[in-house]
Amino acid sequence: MSSADVAELRAVHDEELRGRMPGPLPRDVRVEQDGPLLRYRGFTFGGFIDYRDLGGLDGAALDELIERQVRAFAADGERFEWKLYGHDLPADLPDRLRAAGFAAEETETVVIAPVAAIAAEPRPPAGVTIREVTSRADLERIAALQTAVWDEDISGTADFLEDGGSTAPSSRTGRTSRRRAAAGTSRSTHPTTAGRSSSGSDSSR
Repeated sequence: MSSADVAELRAVHDEELRGRMPGPLPRDVRVEQDGPLLRYRGFTFGGFIDYRDLGGLDGAALDELIERQVRAFAADGERFEWKLYGHDLPADLPDRLRAAGFAAEETETVVIAPVAAIAAEPRPPAGVTIREVTSRADLERIAALQTAVWDEDISGTADFLEDGGSTAPSSRTGRTSRRRAAAGTSRSTHPTTAGRSSSGSDSSR
């Protein structure tokens, strides 16, 4: 795969999955726009910062934008993460986040591929069944799995899914579009507001 193909896939990932104003939100959840950022508040597991890009912000203006987010969440004592990807600009953004009190945790990987290159008949292992999720009991099982995986209380995921499913344009069953990415992010903890920055590296197939 050429570097141009990788760049195109990365651009599709950012366009489809990042910085999109959501549809209906779960109860008690709200989104606030601050320049290029979307600030999500009120999830049981905390809030997060989302954006497609920072619109060329740099230097003191970027530092002030970061500090505004810390102040906004600190005012309510709400934990949050800053979702940072490895290709985000400016290149010194991770340093600026650390200077504001964030500490990056383990880096995970974003895996991107054209659907046609990887589509195949699913072959789940013995004992695993693939089916559409429709019941509240299923949603609670998803929430329990998320809580176990991330080692924190994400039980509110069931309400989130039942109320509308996602801040991305998809149903609760998670339909895929022409090109999608499975994205993992690292986590970090802010010493005063339990904030997090997230970083991802890109791997394309």
